[in-house]
Amino acid sequence: MHNRLSFYGLLLTSFLFLTANTATAGYVAEIIVFEPTSTQGWLDEYWQLLPAKLDAQEKETVLGSSTSLHHLLGAEQLSLKETAKRLTSTGEYRILAHTAWSQPTADRQRAYTTELAEGISSSGLPLQAKIKLYKQKFEHIDIEVQLERKMPKGVIPEFAQKHSLSVTDVGETWRFRLQESRKVKLGELQYFDHPMFGILLIIREGGA
Repeated sequence: MHNRLSFYGLLLTSFLFLTANTATAGYVAEIIVFEPTSTQGWLDEYWQLLPAKLDAQEKETVLGSSTSLHHLLGAEQLSLKETAKRLTSTGEYRILAHTAWSQPTADRQRAYTTELAEGISSSGLPLQAKIKLYKQKFEHIDIEVQLERKMPKGVIPEFAQKHSLSVTDVGETWRFRLQESRKVKLGELQYFDHPMFGILLIIREGGA
């Protein structure tokens, strides 16, 4: 709870509103995935064992592939660098991924799901992300993120007992997943909350 409360305070002080660039059609999306350095969340809830892979979507495109209309942007084009710096300034959070891409505007039926390439986590552990951005009357986001976190040795015995597993069955890592759909406003920083990690996301108009 302390991590969440302190993050809300940080979010208020580091909130960033980007001015839309309306010169060309399409969207620019930027995402930060981060984890708390505290061990508190490991024992707060029961965490089910998740499959290694997210389910495939009917229409999806891998970010960075040569045939994709969704284009990976360079580090120099990231706009949330200052937000990321403030997020990690207290030592309570660690950045796992920070990336951005451009994509065309489309309605829900025609929009492709953006799949971030695996292996983007700075922890060296698997991180998968699928984000569908589309426009009906307003912009909407369907987001699904799954990551593995290294389990602190101090929590393994109690974690195993809570999940009715042996210590050897628990292993050294555990997977966590966040799924959410919401309406979003262009240029407004969005926060997606999970007890074991968090996501910051911003969508603005821009070149695709």
